[in-house]
Amino acid sequence: MQNISFYRDDTGLLRARAADKDQLLAAFLETDIQEDTGMISELLKQINAIQKGTRKRYETSGNAHALTLTPKRVTIESLYDNDARPYRRNLTFFKDTLVRWRKKI
Repeated sequence: MQNISFYRDDTGLLRARAADKDQLLAAFLETDIQEDTGMISELLKQINAIQKGTRKRYETSGNAHALTLTPKRVTIESLYDNDARPYRRNLTFFKDTLVRWRKKI
């Protein structure tokens, strides 16, 4: 079972519906990635480099979140909600989610 699914809303925007534990990931996709295939390609390139061992870490920030990639995990932190807990998940799950998001664009 997928923890996150994608759909287009009534206005045509690509949206993410997620289980509670993946809400920050859904928000990241909707606000920071949106339909930017170039950004997805860059993140996938960085993930592949990390998985191959040619890069140890990658950090970036977007519209509303800061993203950190390491060999074992992704961390997403809200730039605006100081009470929001950082989101941490397996790097492979994040990579698979990005690939699925790109297919919906």
